[in-house]
Amino acid sequence: MLSVKLLPSNSEILKLEYIQDENLSDVLVVCPSPQKADGIRGKLQAENKTVDVVTISKFVKDCISLMGENQFLVSRKSELLLKLSTIWKIKNPDVDYDIFTKAFNLYTELRGFTLSLEMVEDILNEEDEKLATAIRFFWLVTEELGLVDEHQSYGLLSEEIRTTESPTHEFVDGKIIVFMGFKHLSGGQLDLLKSVGIRTEVIIPIHERLYKEADKTTWMGWLETQDVPEGLTFSKRKVIASRFKKSRFSEEAYTKVNNMLSDGAELLLPAADQEFHNINILPVEDLFFKASVDPFKPILTSLINNIKTETDFGKKTIDSKQVVTILEELEDSSLKKDFFFRWLKVKSLFLKLLEEWGSLSDANDEFSFFDAEVFEEILDLDLPRNYLIPVYDSEPRNYINSLDTSEIVNSSKVLLIGGSFLGPLKGGESNFSDLQLENLTSLGPVRSSELDFLSKKVALEDLSVETEVELILEENLEEADISWLELLENFELENSLLTSIEVSRTNLLEEKIDIKRPELKKISSTSLQTYLDCPRKYYYNYIEKIEIDPKMTESIQPFQLGLIEHAVIGSFFKNTKMDLREIAISELNKQLAKDQVQLGPVQYQEALYEIIMLSQRGIRFVEIITAHFGSGQTEFEKKFSHIVDGIEHRGSIDYFFEPSGGQVLIDFKRSGGGIPSVGDFKEYKKIQAWYYINHVSGSNSEALLFGYLNLKDPSASLLYSEDKDLSKELKNLLSDLDVKISHLPKYTELLEGYCVEENKLVQSLSNDEVFRADPLKDNVCGYCSIKYICDRGMDV
Repeated sequence: MLSVKLLPSNSEILKLEYIQDENLSDVLVVCPSPQKADGIRGKLQAENKTVDVVTISKFVKDCISLMGENQFLVSRKSELLLKLSTIWKIKNPDVDYDIFTKAFNLYTELRGFTLSLEMVEDILNEEDEKLATAIRFFWLVTEELGLVDEHQSYGLLSEEIRTTESPTHEFVDGKIIVFMGFKHLSGGQLDLLKSVGIRTEVIIPIHERLYKEADKTTWMGWLETQDVPEGLTFSKRKVIASRFKKSRFSEEAYTKVNNMLSDGAELLLPAADQEFHNINILPVEDLFFKASVDPFKPILTSLINNIKTETDFGKKTIDSKQVVTILEELEDSSLKKDFFFRWLKVKSLFLKLLEEWGSLSDANDEFSFFDAEVFEEILDLDLPRNYLIPVYDSEPRNYINSLDTSEIVNSSKVLLIGGSFLGPLKGGESNFSDLQLENLTSLGPVRSSELDFLSKKVALEDLSVETEVELILEENLEEADISWLELLENFELENSLLTSIEVSRTNLLEEKIDIKRPELKKISSTSLQTYLDCPRKYYYNYIEKIEIDPKMTESIQPFQLGLIEHAVIGSFFKNTKMDLREIAISELNKQLAKDQVQLGPVQYQEALYEIIMLSQRGIRFVEIITAHFGSGQTEFEKKFSHIVDGIEHRGSIDYFFEPSGGQVLIDFKRSGGGIPSVGDFKEYKKIQAWYYINHVSGSNSEALLFGYLNLKDPSASLLYSEDKDLSKELKNLLSDLDVKISHLPKYTELLEGYCVEENKLVQSLSNDEVFRADPLKDNVCGYCSIKYICDRGMDV
């Protein structure tokens, strides 16, 4: 039978005391992932409990292997991608990869609810027509070809186990099978557990508070139990919370962290899956960790980019033999590199995939941009997963754990780290609309980021009862990420500020301060922003003109790529005799020659690929805007000069367009790094757009559209219009680029406020004789070239 065991804590779940068999010889623990299985296995072994622990994937595979003539092959996601993409390409040669991959992902997600296409028709009727058509197509093709995906494998295995006589019975009969550590179980997985429960004892242990507070649309709501205790509450507890300033964790938390670890505490992070660079910030020696890393990704990306370049980014196809030639050329250039053996792995899998792809259809004689996209995703799935772990001569003294794996904490003291550098506490939103989710709840359990978050919250509250918990949190973390406020709502925090460790700094530049500087005659948005960010930074950059950053001659820097992409967009509309690729090559070569940079063939192709792709988005944006407003003055890199109180304000606007009725002022950004937050924009902490409007448009011309266009991710752009109706029109017109236009209702008032602030700032700059090291925000120092010799914090 299947039973749900509600237990008061995560540690009680791992004790297995709810199992009657004391020697545990017949117990099998099933976990969702290898990482979870490893952690639980290690904890059980540490408590001298010999229990077989496997993943659900291994459990299913072992059962299927016993099915004899009823055995079936389960198609992995990469295999489904290959076959469905080939058939899709034949049927829809002009549909882009974004539509295909989005439809495929929705298709696989819907299969987790039901295997019946008819049952999801209400959901598909609420979906975009192109996506809905693709999903129906994938569903029918999968059934026609007899492909068995992961979700169908659960259904087939459930049917097999329910039969009167099945070889699988010898595997499950007599066992006590415990399904432990799951964040989500699909409808198919729950059916499988119920089927196994007919043959043997199946136990699902769940934290009682988690079960009671979880939304009933999640998998827990699909499990019935009679044992829900009443009045489950958590009594508020006092916890010490030491605070560090943003971007100052290593400097300010060093002493506190290491003292606690020396005292036997265990380090805890909010989530288990952390990037190596995040772990590397932790100021701890002898620290054991396991961080995911993908050593094949750069090689795969380079290979695919080279192939995409040869297809002229979708304008033509190439012969399969030409694809092999590209591999051979890259192998020659990789032969003496330190990544050569990783290259061989990528190459071998690529050639194997190419052979399989070619055998599927005559349509696969020619290799397209679409095929390159498919190959990249398939190989990304099939290449080995890797992890970084430190190697020590002896047992490491310190270990990292997380709220996701809190049940395996071994110490009586826990130190939880919380900071924006560790990423958001809650997961993203669902891929489905509210109406679609409402329909899906009748078909099966809904995956919930709220349940994931609730499990973290309950885990922390458990730990505070069973161990001594302290927090090291970033200042104002709860305001920046409201999830932290929710996580800690049942704690009374005793806050204290951490101070930096003493670092001896020599002010090497103090002697250079010259208070008799030249009279202020010229200002740009960049120089004024620099002064606003930090007066000392302005002094070194614009008065002393100190250059500390080294000039790179064998690699191209992000700012150089940005300059080229700006130039390509402008040149495209000025030069009608050259196509985009020719313009991109010309501008890239100009910049490389100017900066005396020499790139290898792979680096050159990668740079060219980015330039073409990002420039295409900017060009499409300009075309849509021009088509909407009609004729008007258009200028790229528009220079302007405006004299105010004897000071020349000057600059250059990436895209200036003046149709009848107003102006369009757009700054192209290669990525989101140079785009301000909405708060910083409205509070004049980032002034570029306001500066342009003030000195080019002023209050005499309507701001039809202004702001920042993110070429890498248009959805992350910051664009405004003072006209509400126009903002809606433009948003619809730019929907293909996923660009959002916002209405700025108090535009005139905000512009007037900016003018006042700019006048104050210019006055302060004109009169400044000290130029204190006083950054507006901590992250200003992170991008400052003289940060290592700056005297920030010293009186000048």
